[in-house]
Amino acid sequence: MPVVQLLADGVPLVRIAGPLTGVTAVQLHHTVHSQLMGDSRLVVLDLRAVVALPLDGVGVLVDIAYDAGASEIGLCLVCGSNLGHPVCIALRSAGVADLFEVQPSPNAALATMVD
Repeated sequence: MPVVQLLADGVPLVRIAGPLTGVTAVQLHHTVHSQLMGDSRLVVLDLRAVVALPLDGVGVLVDIAYDAGASEIGLCLVCGSNLGHPVCIALRSAGVADLFEVQPSPNAALATMVD
């Protein structure tokens, strides 16, 4: 189940753990969609605790990226400093890694905000 907390400047941080499949992926999509309705310029997804990302989970992340773009809200994934993280591997394998800003930590994600 996704958990939301607010970072500096009211930026929502959505954390999720375990495999990003089925019900979990749908829950993440709904949670992020509700955050995109707010007035933040950035939403940060903390995926460091995600242990597997099959194609259906990749599809949900792609949908989230397009929703954020349509809302003119930045989206940043946090996957730790390991490029071998399951999320990074799955996004590269699916050919969609270029859709995402990926940072090692929530603080690094906040630093991507441009005034």
